[in-house]
Amino acid sequence: MKIRHATEADVEAWAAMRLALWPDDGAETHLREARRFFAEARRGPGAMPEAVLLAEAADGALTGFAAANSAPTPWPTMCRAPGRTTRSASRKWS
Repeated sequence: MKIRHATEADVEAWAAMRLALWPDDGAETHLREARRFFAEARRGPGAMPEAVLLAEAADGALTGFAAANSAPTPWPTMCRAPGRTTRSASRKWS
């Protein structure tokens, strides 16, 4: 298992993992937000995640992600309990 930064090639897999956590937001929303992460410049803390880290198994399968943000207000889809837990864990990890 290795942890690495997400790349544009990971957009669909990252969006699928987000959809598994937050199905009410819909597949198109997650795909659009994942694409936007790579397409738009960061506009200061809180605008977008500052980093997206992926967990990759030895066989190359992506098994999890963390969207880290140092701002007090998380990216909109990260405001639910899983996002708060991820944000808290990422602060401890860094």
